[in-house]
Amino acid sequence: MSETNRSFNVLTNNGSNLEKGYLAVSTDGNLLGFVENTFSDRVVVRKLGWGNQQFFGKIGVVDVLIKEDKGNLLVEIPDNYNVVMKEHLNIDLPAYVKSVEKEGIFLSGEIVSKYGDLYLFNPLVIDDFLVYFFPY
Repeated sequence: MSETNRSFNVLTNNGSNLEKGYLAVSTDGNLLGFVENTFSDRVVVRKLGWGNQQFFGKIGVVDVLIKEDKGNLLVEIPDNYNVVMKEHLNIDLPAYVKSVEKEGIFLSGEIVSKYGDLYLFNPLVIDDFLVYFFPY
């Protein structure tokens, strides 16, 4: 696997049936990014934050909106949720994504700072060499 600031390349034995927008997930279920392109046995995965996707997740029982913006992940956390900066958070992804993987797919990281009404979320860096792909 090779990596740049915005994407990483994954060698695969059959990348031809992967479509743009598929989820790239680490072996433990952590969301890494979205498939951007496929070239025979090489898949280019856009890292989280570098697109314009918006999707929902959950922190405990609280629904949160997650937005990609210029290399950042912004999370809209309701005012009634007590946010502690540098707190480690797991954000579970929706049930329709979780049904693909029985353990579920999630984002893991920490809140860095407040950005208007949103919070800047810094996902953990994953050093996995095996990546799974799921339709989104």
